[in-house]
Amino acid sequence: MARARCRSRFVGELTRTALENAIWEANLGAEDEDIAVMYYIEQLPMVEIAEEMAMDRKTVSARLRRIEARLRRMLGQ
Repeated sequence: MARARCRSRFVGELTRTALENAIWEANLGAEDEDIAVMYYIEQLPMVEIAEEMAMDRKTVSARLRRIEARLRRMLGQ
């Protein structure tokens, strides 16, 4: 079973499937879901995500903090 290697300690050693399911079940909204997939699944750097999403890197960083908090609640952490 493939494991997702994530930059964030809160995700730990979740399988890729479990991480994808958590992202989709968190009801993040389309843009935040795309950001979460790019960052946690595809492991793109924030700069590349910002370019792809036509956002400032600081905006991506702020959204990732919000996304992580929501995922933590989803995963009971």
